[in-house]
Amino acid sequence: MDKPEIDTSAIHRLLVTLRDQTARDWRHRFVTTNWDTLLQREIDRLNFDSTPDWLPNTGVAHLNGVVEDVNEFRSPFLLETDSAEFRTPTAEANIAFNQIVWMRHFVLVGMSFECRVDKGFLRAITKVEDDLPIGESEWVVVNPNDRDLAVSCQRIREALPNAHVQPVARDFHTWLLDGLPELQEWGVLCPRIG
Repeated sequence: MDKPEIDTSAIHRLLVTLRDQTARDWRHRFVTTNWDTLLQREIDRLNFDSTPDWLPNTGVAHLNGVVEDVNEFRSPFLLETDSAEFRTPTAEANIAFNQIVWMRHFVLVGMSFECRVDKGFLRAITKVEDDLPIGESEWVVVNPNDRDLAVSCQRIREALPNAHVQPVARDFHTWLLDGLPELQEWGVLCPRIG
């Protein structure tokens, strides 16, 4: 993560776009299955004096653990080959999961739910989908790989049959350069002035 060739400019651009264009009543939360802290570093680089309205929590939740800042609050480090049963209840995982099931809008980037741990997450949301807002949620799934995109969308539809899933067959950087059109359609982003 400390190598200079790791390009986080797309993450930074996303955060600046959200900072500058998020509509008044929208809030963003970041949950990842990645083990790196690159997203958190980019959030920290924005140097907030206080928590901004558009980002009520400046921390990134790591469902599968993290390679840095390991403590009793954080989820234990999980590998793709681990069973979903290895996921132990921690404050971080419980808070993130409880926030997720009460939300209605999701953007999923580059995830195919191939590994057992991620399939376990889908099984968990399936158990609550009839009773909580996630059951009728809307998803934008961004992935340039047609097969992975189709698999991700299908797995979400199977877990959440009443959800609306919109595939976006582009890489994250291109989707960002296109202006995040699906977020504009939802009313998440206001048109940029100037």
